[in-house]
Amino acid sequence: MPDPRPTDGGLRLAPPPPDMPMTPIAVTGTALWGIAGLVMWIFRDSLESAGHGWWIDTCWAGVGLGLFGTFWMVLHDRRRPKDAE
Repeated sequence: MPDPRPTDGGLRLAPPPPDMPMTPIAVTGTALWGIAGLVMWIFRDSLESAGHGWWIDTCWAGVGLGLFGTFWMVLHDRRRPKDAE
């Protein structure tokens, strides 16, 4: 099969996936879960009276998993090739 060219209506090969630093993304997500947890903790009485007290626990679980994910992404970013930056 001949190599397809973009000008002749053929298919193009997909570009390689980006290899970007992931630690800032994990930190941002963890911080957002923490902010949401604090806001819900302020309104915990109204949440619990409406039967939504578990939302606060969900936020804290998000923070916990986010901390683990942040640790994992730090390790991932340390092992990235330096020329990918």
